[in-house]
Amino acid sequence: MNAHMLKSLLICFAFLVAQLVLLNHIDNRINASSQSAREIVSTFQATQRERKDDEELPTS
Repeated sequence: MNAHMLKSLLICFAFLVAQLVLLNHIDNRINASSQSAREIVSTFQATQRERKDDEELPTS
C-alpha cells in the first residue's frame, strides 16, 4: 500500500464513523420525541377517561 491509498482509507473510515455518530444522534432524538409524544397521548387519554367517569357518576 502506498501512502495515498492509506490516506484515502483513513478518510473513508473517518467519514463512516462520522455518519454512524450522526445517525445514532438522530435516532436517539427521534426515539426520545416519539416516547414523549406517547406519554402526552396516554396522559391525555387518562384525563379524558377520568372526566368521562366523573360525568357518569350520579350526583345527589
